[in-house]
Amino acid sequence: MAKKPVSGKPAKKKKATSGASAQPDRETVLDLAVDAMMKLAGQLGWRGLTQADIAAEAGLELSQLTRFAASRNDLLTHFMRRIDSIVVENGPDADLTEPVKDRLFDIVMQRFDALQPWRDAIRA
Repeated sequence: MAKKPVSGKPAKKKKATSGASAQPDRETVLDLAVDAMMKLAGQLGWRGLTQADIAAEAGLELSQLTRFAASRNDLLTHFMRRIDSIVVENGPDADLTEPVKDRLFDIVMQRFDALQPWRDAIRA
């Protein structure tokens, strides 16, 4: 079965703009915040990491962040959905002639590959 390349890289940086007329959308805010959270967690650990720290690292106002994510748990949920999307997009096409354990192994390995860029944060 041919493997597709995994793109587990963090989301592309999107500029967070300020001002009432140019507010970033929900996905932009969450992507920026998740990347910032995972970067900070990898560098400093999770203990004491605040929404304010995450917002500052992401270049967001705290109010912009809390509008879409009230807690780190909300950001982790978005992170896991992003990983799920990467696995689905890059996962092997189901070959129903392969044993289930082989198909499951392929999916688990795809997930590990997708998580690789955030290894330090996950380890922390």
